[in-house]
Amino acid sequence: MQVILVVFITILVFNSTVHSLVKAKSNIPILVNNIKGDRYYGYTDDWVNFLKMSKWCGDSLPSGDYVASRKAPMSFIYANGREFYPIYTVSSTNPDSVLSQFKANGVTHVMLASLRRNPKRNDGFIINTIHRMMQPVAQKYPGKLTLIKQIGNVEPTYLYKINY
Repeated sequence: MQVILVVFITILVFNSTVHSLVKAKSNIPILVNNIKGDRYYGYTDDWVNFLKMSKWCGDSLPSGDYVASRKAPMSFIYANGREFYPIYTVSSTNPDSVLSQFKANGVTHVMLASLRRNPKRNDGFIINTIHRMMQPVAQKYPGKLTLIKQIGNVEPTYLYKINY
């Protein structure tokens, strides 16, 4: 019985190691370009635009401004440690509730990205969590949001200032 167990574990470890090496081999060119300084190499256009906007926020906005982001940890990294207000779920689609939530948390800007729902292809479907919250705000209060910056034409990311 011990021999069968050892053979089974050996097969599992071997298969796992081979699978990991195959995956690692396909990522080596990406890693090499990242090490050479291209922080965006290997990302799809939707992510490149999002990450560039995060960097722009970190470099260009005053330190007191606070930006809402769907992927706040990634924004934090690419903005060199600037904090972002995380939005992981739709907390409300009521425009007054959304604005109240943002104001209470000191949010001054909102980043609307076109991050793909299917990361493998641009099929026109995006992760629309923030869009679902902000569309009712824009509809009820047309002057409440001011476009500050757009990065990218295909799968763009927009930065809006909230005018309280």
